[in-house]
Amino acid sequence: MWPERVIRNESINPYRELIVETMHGVEYNSLDGNYDGDLFPGDLGDAKPTSVSFTRGALTALKTQLAPGAELSVSSPNHVLLALTDLELHKQGADGSDQAVQLTAQEVKILPGGSAFKLTNSGHQPARFILVEF
Repeated sequence: MWPERVIRNESINPYRELIVETMHGVEYNSLDGNYDGDLFPGDLGDAKPTSVSFTRGALTALKTQLAPGAELSVSSPNHVLLALTDLELHKQGADGSDQAVQLTAQEVKILPGGSAFKLTNSGHQPARFILVEF
């Protein structure tokens, strides 16, 4: 059983934390700087489809915004998909498989790997989400 953690946010900015535990080891490197800060560079803005990412050891995370109809190519490992906004995505596998992915904001879904696939925003609003590769 994991110990319960309570974090109190006394700032005016909302704070959310997602903890993803993987079986990959990550070596501590004191030159990497603070491990507790926001590792995503910059803001995504709201005009164009864009992605920002970071890699820490064997872990890669990608924060993405897709305009309606835009698509993102995703590599073959397993991924955790965290919806930052309501999502209506279409997942098309390299093997020809098709799947609709609908999540409300803050929901999480495991996307099994095995082969590369594409995610297309089939909604009418920009889709914002985080993909954590493991």
